[in-house]
Formats: sequence, C-alpha cells, structure tokens
Amino acid sequence: MNKNELSGFSIYLTNDCNLRCKHCWVSGGEKADYLDFKLIQKRVSESVEMGVKYFLLTGGEPFMHPDIDDIISYIVSYENVFLSVETNATMIHEKQIRQLAKHKDRIKLIASVDASSSKVHDEIRGIVGAFDITINTVKKLVKNRLLEQCIMAVSKINVEDIENTIKLCISNGVKYLRVLPVQPCGRGELMSEDSVTFSVQEQIDFYEKVQLLAEKYQDDIKVRTPIPPAFLKLSKIKHYQNECSFCNRLTLLANGRYSMCGIGEAHSDYQFGIPYITSVYDCWHNDDRVKEIFDNIHSNYKIPCSICIYKSLCKGFCQATAVQLPFVKENSYRFCEEVYKMGLFPKNALKKSEVRL
Repeated sequence: MNKNELSGFSIYLTNDCNLRCKHCWVSGGEKADYLDFKLIQKRVSESVEMGVKYFLLTGGEPFMHPDIDDIISYIVSYENVFLSVETNATMIHEKQIRQLAKHKDRIKLIASVDASSSKVHDEIRGIVGAFDITINTVKKLVKNRLLEQCIMAVSKINVEDIENTIKLCISNGVKYLRVLPVQPCGRGELMSEDSVTFSVQEQIDFYEKVQLLAEKYQDDIKVRTPIPPAFLKLSKIKHYQNECSFCNRLTLLANGRYSMCGIGEAHSDYQFGIPYITSVYDCWHNDDRVKEIFDNIHSNYKIPCSICIYKSLCKGFCQATAVQLPFVKENSYRFCEEVYKMGLFPKNALKKSEVRL
C-alpha cells in the first residue's frame, strides 16, 4: 500500500500539437492520441474520491482536444477543485475565454512565452506567427484574471533574452514567470546533440543569472527557477521548497496509461497500469512498479546527493531527470552528478568529511 498522499492529478489530454517546439520533452505533434472524454470523467471522479483537489491539463496542446470545453466544465463542476491548464496560447478563442472567466477563481492558465520577439519565439516554436497570437491571447487572459504565470524554456538560443522576456511579461500584467533550462529529453535530445542546451558550466552560470534577475525585478514579478539548493544563495535556502510533485501526483497519459509525471510520455519504462482498465486507486496503491519506486526513492541516492548537506531538503530535486532509462533503484539529479565529477560542486554544500582537497 502506497503511504504517500495523492494530492494532484495531471492529464495529458493529447500528445498532438499545432506547434513543433525544438525543446518539447514529450515530442508533441509526433503522435495524435486523444483521451476519451468518458475515461477522463471516470478518472477525475476516482481522483476526487481519493481527496484530490488540484488538477492539471496539459499535452501536447490541450486546446486541440475536441472535448476541451466539456472536460474543463466537468472538472470544475466539483466544488473546491482547482484547475491549471498549460497551453501555448495559440488556439483559445473569445467564446472559450468568456466561459473560462465564469470560474476564474478556480481556473488558471499557464502560457509558454520563450522570447521577447517574434523572431526568436517563432524559431523556437517552429511556426511563424506563433508569438503574435500568444501575446495577444496572454493579454486577454490576464484581463479576464485567468492567467498569472508564463513559462520560458531556455537554451543557448534565447538565454540572452531572459531579461527582455521578463520585461515583456511585466508589461502585460503577468505576475509569475517560470524560467526553465531545456532538458535533453524528447526533442530536447536533438538540441543537446547539437550543443544548443547548456553545458555544465553554462547551467551554473544560468542559475546565477536568473537569481540576479529575480532580485532585480522582485517588486514587479516573481521569477521562479527550480534550482538545486546547493546552487542557491544562502539567503534563499531558508525559503526553499522542492517543487517536484513526483511523490504526490499521478499522471494520466494520452494513451490511457499512468505515469508519475510527464516522464512517461518520453520513456515508456515509466508507464503503469492497463490502458483504460486500471483505476486511479489501483495504480496508486497496488501497482508493483509504483510501489518499487516509492520503496527506493529518497533512500538510495548516489554521490553527490548522498553526501550533500541539503539532501533532506532537496530530495533528489527533479525525479523525472534522475530516473530516466534504464529503470533504476539508485538515482541522483544528473546535473549535480556531472558538476561533482568536474569538481565544481559547491564545497559548502558537502559534508565536511567528503570535501575533496
């Protein structure tokens, strides 16, 4: 029996997408699976019965799903349930915005904005004209109190545009900007092979850069970047919270199976249950693979996690990047492993007996 509380439920409505983003970690648009509406209703109902109050719709592009309006209406028909929707903000029409606004206190959209200009944003998104449509939609969503947060996926293509993108978000009333380094997963693997993603030193520099920008604009917008606590300024560590919900969230994939998060879309080794058959309860509490993960997670860290003084605070940081193929019982955040091997891991974050001389 899984002793962890299931507090969140994510639904990958489809892996289809109208854009072809260079960094997409689930390779959106290369498949066209669409979850059946009746199945979604059943899984949402099962989740609510287990106490879940926080739902996330994502993809692919969720607004490509033919039943998106009915899906959203069904989820918010439950009292005290809150819904987030991740979108590229290019397919939302005026009527949908008016309908969504009726539940603005319980529905929030999260839009992807990867640059401050159409030239760079459209290059990353793979479709000319995406930037103009996205920004126009963001303005409407903010006006209707439906959007507070945007996400920026950063690589060498747009790293110098972070500050201008922050300014763009501020000018459009966005309250939060999540700035995320592109991961070598899905189409991001091709970016890694082409050396467009960050090297170890470049990612360290990225962490430092974003922290400085977050402080600079803290009165106007909250810039959030998941950073292992070993690389945070000491003044920020006391407020650190691991954002990884791997141990408390279950994900329904577009093929009807489950995963702990979106990692299952990229790696089938992390898919669980029989499609359209296994209930949420049975997957969470009775699936042998899920049990194996929970029996080993946070207890079999490799170096440097095992000798880091922030281990109990960090908890392995991002489990999805730690547990990619092959299926492993020992894990650590791969970036931290590489930093340690290169002798760049902050010495003040290691147990004194383990500091290399």
